[in-house]
Amino acid sequence: MEIASPTSTAHSYQPATSAQLTVQTFGAFRCHLDRHVVTPQRWRTQRTIDLFLLLLTTAHMSHRRDYVCDTLWPDLSHEAAHNNLRVSLFRLKQVFHPSLATMVNATSTTISLHLPHDAHIDVDIFTQAVRRSRQLHDDKALLPVLRQAVNIYHGEFMHDQPITEWNHLLRMRFLNEYSDMSLKLGYLLLRMHRYDELIERMWQLLHHDQTNTEARQLLMLAYQHTPTSASTATRPPLLRHTPLTP
Repeated sequence: MEIASPTSTAHSYQPATSAQLTVQTFGAFRCHLDRHVVTPQRWRTQRTIDLFLLLLTTAHMSHRRDYVCDTLWPDLSHEAAHNNLRVSLFRLKQVFHPSLATMVNATSTTISLHLPHDAHIDVDIFTQAVRRSRQLHDDKALLPVLRQAVNIYHGEFMHDQPITEWNHLLRMRFLNEYSDMSLKLGYLLLRMHRYDELIERMWQLLHHDQTNTEARQLLMLAYQHTPTSASTATRPPLLRHTPLTP
């Protein structure tokens, strides 16, 4: 069954522009400090970025030094890894100096981040929305939470960064959670007879996961309730030759 998809981006996520610290991890990595992009020259090395992201994506934004060393420098000796950590930690503090000089905290055993109250971190917003969605059972209350989770997912976690074991696991986890939230939203929209949004959401999901059979099934159900003219819209290029039926 060949049906074209709409290309509307009416529900696309727009990051905050007024926050002192804004971090985008879905899709290409971007970090804004005081509304200015933190450039590669300011990060200096990939390991500085990795250290920041490793801390940013843990539950309490804190890790033991030994864990960080084992994760970022698994092939080095204990001494060499800890020496590299001290260098990367110094560089990370320099990135946010002076406006957020106290954001990066270190003791003899742990390293942690203490973000400003108005920090806008997409992965943190996504994770909180996923958690809230699992606690709600009322459709009216659930709808905005699911939309928030789905809207903020721009693409694979850190897709422009080198693949490592730790970020690959996170990449797969977030993709699975995004797929779950999209399907949950899809069934909710189906119950509410919001077929136009359902069609858009399922094409967005297929853009990120072309093998998702439930998204195809929901699309077919939605198109059964829409005018024939809706099938003449142009598909996204990546999905132009993707049939709905597996």
